[in-house]
Amino acid sequence: MMYRTMRLILAGCAVLVLAACSQKAETLKLAASQFEAESRATITLLEELRVSEIAPAATTESARTRGFVENVLNLDSSTPVTPNILKILRNPDDVDTAGADAAWADLLAKLNSQYRAFARTFDSLDQASFTARNIVRKAEPIAARLVSQIVHFSNTTTANPPQFLNQRGALLFELQQIRTARVQDTEKRAALGSWLDKWRDLEAREADLLRRITEQSAKASSVGLAVMKQIRTYDQLSAADIADAMGIAFSAAGELTGRDLSALQGRTAAVLADIESDPVWKSIMQQTLDEVNATRSDAKPAS
Repeated sequence: MMYRTMRLILAGCAVLVLAACSQKAETLKLAASQFEAESRATITLLEELRVSEIAPAATTESARTRGFVENVLNLDSSTPVTPNILKILRNPDDVDTAGADAAWADLLAKLNSQYRAFARTFDSLDQASFTARNIVRKAEPIAARLVSQIVHFSNTTTANPPQFLNQRGALLFELQQIRTARVQDTEKRAALGSWLDKWRDLEAREADLLRRITEQSAKASSVGLAVMKQIRTYDQLSAADIADAMGIAFSAAGELTGRDLSALQGRTAAVLADIESDPVWKSIMQQTLDEVNATRSDAKPAS
């Protein structure tokens, strides 16, 4: 009788343990999913940055027609008009970036795949109660790698702020035309004032993109760091522990919305310092940055 009772007690304990493990696994799974969402939002902004840096200045149809006429008239008469020459005559700012576009698209696809695969790692965690520990342990270096990438993207953008190169070039050309135009002084002054407004607008759009990339990177890296810490101590934590920690991380990430650039950069720097304080994470980060630099160099858009 006592033996049967003991078996029932042990079976009941096992059920409770499995239920607790399942709940803990589900909580970590949700945290990883949020990290994926924040990271992929960062990658979307990186694509916006790439497109904006090489996008031609917006022009009207009539302005493009006038430009085409001038380009044809200025073309050396001995130069045959081939399809490629015609393309240049119609839009000399249209840089052939097909190769760079393909390389960049491949890079973004790989990045998205990495963050998606990391989140999917935990999909069946709640069904693997007795092997969950090994699954989580193997995820730690991957998490460290992915967070390091986000920090790197943020720091690289800060070191090399967005510049919409073709739009800048078009405005500088316009400024030169205003300077050399033979018009009355009052007309020239008005044109210069109008030009400065357009230049300020361009700088504001560049600064806004920098702030948005920095903000989203800070959110993603903050959530990612919290996930890393929960993975590191998974065995010692309860579902409530993980939920509390991630709740704090999500709240802190949310508070970054609308913050100024300095505060956002400070948050990213804090994540970096946290990673560098751990020898294992620091080693993974350095290896990751070396790989990312090499890959981004190969995918650098043509200029």
